[in-house]
Amino acid sequence: MTACFTSTLRSPSPPSRRAKPCASCTTSWTCRTWCGCNSGGFCPMKKLLCLLLTLLLIHPALAEDALDAPDAASLLSCADGTVLAVSPDLRVLRRDSAGDWALILSAEQISAACPPRFMPDAANALLLPSENGAYALLLLPDASGQIAVLSLTGATCELTRVFADFLPTDSEMTAQWTLLSAARAGNTLYAAFSSNFATYSTYALSLADGSSFLLSDAPIRFLMPLADGQLLACVNPPISSIDESCFALLDADSGESSRLCALPAHKAYAGFALDGDSLYFTDGETIYCAAPPYDAVESVGYLPSLDTSARLPALMVDNCYCVCNAELGFFAAQLHTAPRCTLRVDARLSNVNRALVSQHLRAHPDVAVVYAPHNASTAPEYRQHMESGDALDIYAFTLPNESFIPLRDKGDLLDLRPLMGADTPDSLLPQVLAPLEKAGGLFAIPCGAPSVSCWFLDQSSLESLGLTGVPTTYADLMTLISTYLTDFASDSDVALADNPSGMADSLFQQLFWAQLARCEASGVLPTFTDADFVAALRQYIALRPALVDYETRWLAERSSSLGDLGDTGGIVTVLSVSSSQPSLLHLNTSLTPSKTDEVPLLLSFSEGGALLIPMTYPVLAVNRRSAYPDDAASLLSYLLDNQPYDAKLALLPDYAALQPNPAYTEAAQKILDDEALYMQYRATLSPLEQKQAEDILADARAALHQIPPDVYSAAEIATYHARLNHAHLLESSFWVSGDQHVSTLRQRLLDGECTVETFVQELTRIVQMMTLESGVSS
Repeated sequence: MTACFTSTLRSPSPPSRRAKPCASCTTSWTCRTWCGCNSGGFCPMKKLLCLLLTLLLIHPALAEDALDAPDAASLLSCADGTVLAVSPDLRVLRRDSAGDWALILSAEQISAACPPRFMPDAANALLLPSENGAYALLLLPDASGQIAVLSLTGATCELTRVFADFLPTDSEMTAQWTLLSAARAGNTLYAAFSSNFATYSTYALSLADGSSFLLSDAPIRFLMPLADGQLLACVNPPISSIDESCFALLDADSGESSRLCALPAHKAYAGFALDGDSLYFTDGETIYCAAPPYDAVESVGYLPSLDTSARLPALMVDNCYCVCNAELGFFAAQLHTAPRCTLRVDARLSNVNRALVSQHLRAHPDVAVVYAPHNASTAPEYRQHMESGDALDIYAFTLPNESFIPLRDKGDLLDLRPLMGADTPDSLLPQVLAPLEKAGGLFAIPCGAPSVSCWFLDQSSLESLGLTGVPTTYADLMTLISTYLTDFASDSDVALADNPSGMADSLFQQLFWAQLARCEASGVLPTFTDADFVAALRQYIALRPALVDYETRWLAERSSSLGDLGDTGGIVTVLSVSSSQPSLLHLNTSLTPSKTDEVPLLLSFSEGGALLIPMTYPVLAVNRRSAYPDDAASLLSYLLDNQPYDAKLALLPDYAALQPNPAYTEAAQKILDDEALYMQYRATLSPLEQKQAEDILADARAALHQIPPDVYSAAEIATYHARLNHAHLLESSFWVSGDQHVSTLRQRLLDGECTVETFVQELTRIVQMMTLESGVSS
């Protein structure tokens, strides 16, 4: 009894990344214990819910037989109205028009048609439509990289082997291959694989002569032949990758690809099914449709949460999207009827906001959304796009932006205030709201937390070096850096910065932004010829070589060690226990609430001495020419009202709600459960066992106190809001942030090809010219 009991009473786990609630239940925060059960795998309650949803959503003609379908590794809808399925135990079954399933090929028959010593991997078998009178093709790989292609012919599906060979590979390591997708064009098969080494390969297999070659190493999850001889490919990198997911055209001979449209990133796509020329697929929750020319996708339905990391067999039957999943069985979802309106939304919308869009569409099934890209960057280009046949209803901008203000002022953007009401927009941080308004109108809404560029000074590190006084000018700051590099860099336990890589370039940018802030606060055109900026620039030029040398040595030391380059703290956890070394300066790009008493050091002082922190943030605006202004405004209103917790803290200065920490809530409930269990069995335990159990409970309660009960404390939120009061949108900065002329001029200065006087005069000329051309002078 003791061993069993002590294994149940565990101390709470330390705080971890916030978990996402189960898609079918909000009573639990752990992904493996939906609905509060402890099944250790798929929750029976969720399966029951999915069964009920199926009965509600599937087409009546499918209601009796859909749930009785066999488990399938692959499904194929045939031209004669029948459906073929390959089971995980390597049988081929056929569903006739009456909905009856019958065995047509046994595992023994299929194995006999394979090459000698072939070990078929039934879970990766794939059915394809065939040509030239054949009924279907069965692609059957084995784990060693060999693949057999069997042709099924006639009503009895007579088997003929038409291809068998090992996949060509340059690797000397033995990989385990998973077949993701395949397509046939004439006498050539194209098969896309992934391996256990996280590599991807798409091969061209000739059915005429048995040859094969590697066509592409892109992470392709789906292939489909097109009439022009090209292949449509769904390029879908792993969820952890920063690479883009997209539909692309793949040249069937060279493997060269061209992008058609972007797909939401950090999602795995599966369940590809054709209905005519329209392609349906899912990310496990939303059902998408792409129609020729496959340059946009729209959401057309929803599923309970499904795992799409592996291939998901699917097919279309009578406007139902049907998938076969090992946990759910055969599940069918009725697609939306033709939407009343389809909103075209900027494809640059973040994944967080795309998830909110999906939630909004669930409540508005008569509205559809298509994500579409565009290449506009200047105001005239935006205006031309807004008036074209490819115009979007909703455009995304990141402020500051060289196009937004001219579009706002020239009437190209819809005034949202009459359509949204005034409550939430007027509660926004004033400096966030100001650029979005004009003459009482509201022309965009923020759709994410502001980002800032700010340095922080850790006073405890400063004091540990015997230095006093917080720098109040950039001259003071550069003197402090110079003192550190001269007197402390070689033997101090305190690093100059949490990650000094790129610090020299960042310091130049800080000087530049500070001067812009001074000019904006004074209401004058940007100028860089005043004595204070010139003196700071000369000091920077003198300091830069030593600072660059420090960066180089730091990177060399870090890369030669076994530690992770990112383990010296970070934007928020600069003084957490994970930090291997304290640092004097923290180079932050966020003002997220911090548990330290750092002093913000962006020394952009206005005439009144106020600290100004340059800020950027994403916004969404509606094209004034949109045919669906009310629907577009309703969507934007929903996005604003349902922003994540951190974004609400940043956007709404009066928002100070304490959000419970899921790790604390889970650990506290675990203690209550263990206490109840202990009281239930206490009478059956010996005194020693009682003492052991009570000690375990005491340790668990002590560990609970180490977990913050809320995501952020009230004090942290107050400090955060105080810092946000200094955030400021530097409208002048966007004209030069990525300008090639400014970049070239700066490099000439650093290379000694021009004097400081020439640099500041030319920089002033460039920036003032850009500012006047934009019509946004201060």
